[in-house]
Amino acid sequence: MIYQTLSDGLYPVALTPLDETKSIDWKGLEHLIEFYLNSGASGLFVNCASSEVQFFNNRQMLEISAFVVRQVNFRKPVLSGAILQDKIPNQANFIKEIMDTGVDVAVISANQIAALHEDDSLWQSKAEKLLHLTDGVPLGIYECPIPYHRLVSTKLYGWLAKTGRFSFHKDTSCDILKIKEKLNISRDSKLKFFNAHIDTLLDSLQAGGNGYSGIMSNFCPKLCAILCEKFNSNPTISFRLQKYLSNTENHILSISNAYPAVGKHFLRCRQVPIKPLCKTDQPELSNYQLRQLYELSNDIIFLENLDILNEGLPYLSTSHETRVKWQIYSHLPFRK
Repeated sequence: MIYQTLSDGLYPVALTPLDETKSIDWKGLEHLIEFYLNSGASGLFVNCASSEVQFFNNRQMLEISAFVVRQVNFRKPVLSGAILQDKIPNQANFIKEIMDTGVDVAVISANQIAALHEDDSLWQSKAEKLLHLTDGVPLGIYECPIPYHRLVSTKLYGWLAKTGRFSFHKDTSCDILKIKEKLNISRDSKLKFFNAHIDTLLDSLQAGGNGYSGIMSNFCPKLCAILCEKFNSNPTISFRLQKYLSNTENHILSISNAYPAVGKHFLRCRQVPIKPLCKTDQPELSNYQLRQLYELSNDIIFLENLDILNEGLPYLSTSHETRVKWQIYSHLPFRK
């Protein structure tokens, strides 16, 4: 652990590459980490739902955390899920083990603190016990949708901010009104807000949010990083970029909603050497689907190679196709 304060920006939800035996592909993970960092990530979030964390045991989660810490080598902060559906004392012990791997923040899931039928007062009581048992450990909170989707209420969010123990929140509410309430109640705290919902990203940034941590980080991380970093520089371009990212996510999921497999396919289109294998069997993509992903990946690469802020964006179609309309793009090397 070296980063006492998290930088604003993009925190990719790291996928977990697998080999033919569905074991962790460590070489593939190494390449993926470098791809994220070279795309402008401000940090990494491993052992999350996109990582397929629900299929890993404690030992594997610790191995992933330790490997990523070694590979990143202090270049950026590393956040790791300490996701464990167990009694609070066991959760506390696992959080300490995760921190011992060298990560900067241990991120817990909102749903691991209390059961679905338990109310916010009981949730807070259990969370207080967890804080006591992990004294001094920097924590994050994540509204993970698995095994059930528990959102952090505005009141609880305010309490989390006041504890001074939480520095990272990944929000999956997809509700800009609730997002603004959370931002208002935590404005002068160390708790930073990272939106997982691409459609409300720009609005959340303009309301005081700190960045993005969602699935589009596995398709066009550089564009997400640009929006997070420069959203105030050019409102018109920021709006158009937000629209493009939203449309692109819809387009990708219309090609295949088998995530994270489609993310791994897409990264292969982007020359990241990982296999499109997941812990659970995923439907195979047709040649037509793969061609659509490849063409879209080329469009994204084209945009990433532009100096968007100074040169502006080319015309971006807002249709279902989300294709780039630009007179010179057929002459670029990757199109030949």
